[in-house]
Amino acid sequence: AQDNIASRLVAGSITALVYGWLFAQVPESLIGTAIGTALLPTMSEQAARHDFAAFKETINATLRVILALTIPLAAILIAGIHPLIPILGFDATVTEMVIWTSRAYLLGLVGYSIQELFARAFYAKQDARTPLLTIVGTAVIFIALASLLALIMNLGAPGIALANTTAFTLQAVLMIWLLNRQYPGIGQVKRTLWRALLVAAGGGALVYVALNVIPIESMSLVVSLIATGGVLGGVFLLTIPFIWPEIKLLLKL
Repeated sequence: AQDNIASRLVAGSITALVYGWLFAQVPESLIGTAIGTALLPTMSEQAARHDFAAFKETINATLRVILALTIPLAAILIAGIHPLIPILGFDATVTEMVIWTSRAYLLGLVGYSIQELFARAFYAKQDARTPLLTIVGTAVIFIALASLLALIMNLGAPGIALANTTAFTLQAVLMIWLLNRQYPGIGQVKRTLWRALLVAAGGGALVYVALNVIPIESMSLVVSLIATGGVLGGVFLLTIPFIWPEIKLLLKL
């Protein structure tokens, strides 16, 4: 469906979607997929023992870790991804399209990662039906939104990426709600969400200012990539003290 819609857009739209998705999938795989996969045996054992207090505690702790990592990281990458795209060698038009498509996908980093965790939480309970039904609903919402944003509102490839982000974020919220109905208290993230949002705002602003102060455009491609990587990595390291409680949770998990 995505390629079908993109084929009706300007040249380079499918390419922008492929690379934009790749930029979002790398951190999502390292955080959401990795953590969800590693915790599946633990959650399965807790569900099999009917130890749902521990099951709920594991999910909430992991959710806090995911929020603390993905929200600041998404903001930092959205603010600083533009100097990384020229390495792909596209012309100015496609480069700009890849930048905005990547940003739209990165807005969904949190939702993608949460969806990975909660799908496995349902699998741990021997319930594959619920994730299947939610993904069907997600597909329907995606097609409708992608058609609206990309074709009718003329947002192009970034519109398709934004539709994807919206659909998967709604799926993540729905899965939290469904599991909370079975085990009240699921999704309690205490102050982690607000702290992560504040850290994200600060980190994103710092990256934006740094990349506007450093003369990136006057540097060679290799030097600009090194400088950009240093800024992104350095700012993310600066966020760690503010999310240290969740980092300690990750180590315990």
